[in-house]
Amino acid sequence: EGNTSSLAHNIMQGKGIIDCGATSTLGSVDAIESLMKLNRQNHGRDRVVVDPNQRPTFKFGNNGTRDCISSVDLGVDLGGKVGKLKVHVHDVPNQPVLISVKALKKLGAVIDFSRNEILYKHVDPKAVVSLETASNGHCLMPLGGDLLAGAVMRKQPFSNLADE
Repeated sequence: EGNTSSLAHNIMQGKGIIDCGATSTLGSVDAIESLMKLNRQNHGRDRVVVDPNQRPTFKFGNNGTRDCISSVDLGVDLGGKVGKLKVHVHDVPNQPVLISVKALKKLGAVIDFSRNEILYKHVDPKAVVSLETASNGHCLMPLGGDLLAGAVMRKQPFSNLADE
């Protein structure tokens, strides 16, 4: 059901991994270059603004750290609109973009992991999108495509989980 074969394939297709443990969105040079290529093909420009002065250091669960080489603002399609995703860029080869909790909150993302569906209530509170699943079980977001592609519309806009 929507499984893909490899990490490299996902990077080349411009897919990011939803990472509910990530505090900031992080991606490799390879992943950003793939997204730039897809954007040039689809939009005639790369839709990336590089900030070489924003180079945060990240600490990982294994107590390792990684210095970023830059940060970028990446143009992302949102159902006829264009949004901006801040991605901190590192130089570890062949790593996808890890989409952070902060980015998901800005979109108003509500994720149903049991059904692999997502709704971005700050973009369109009626649009429910099926998420592709990687072979390892990670949920993927099409950063190189429209986040609302293939959406099924709810009858009522989503507000919160307490609504009946």
